[in-house]
Amino acid sequence: MLFMVQTNSMDETNPIVLQISNKWHIVEHSRRSEHALCGRRVTNRGAHARFSQVGVKHACPKCVETFQQLYPHNPLI
Repeated sequence: MLFMVQTNSMDETNPIVLQISNKWHIVEHSRRSEHALCGRRVTNRGAHARFSQVGVKHACPKCVETFQQLYPHNPLI
């Protein structure tokens, strides 16, 4: 299941990530997003950061894959 994001509020160069269950997930907005890009529901808002601070090895692989499909001109890795 792919959750579409509003591209006018997503930082295409360094997206926001939320820590959910010890994994960093890419979200559109740290406070308003109800789902990560992978479809995981945001139930407990943990720490938030920018993708560049977390790195790809700590990020949800499905979120990274979905981000790259949405923004092919700006790869994260």
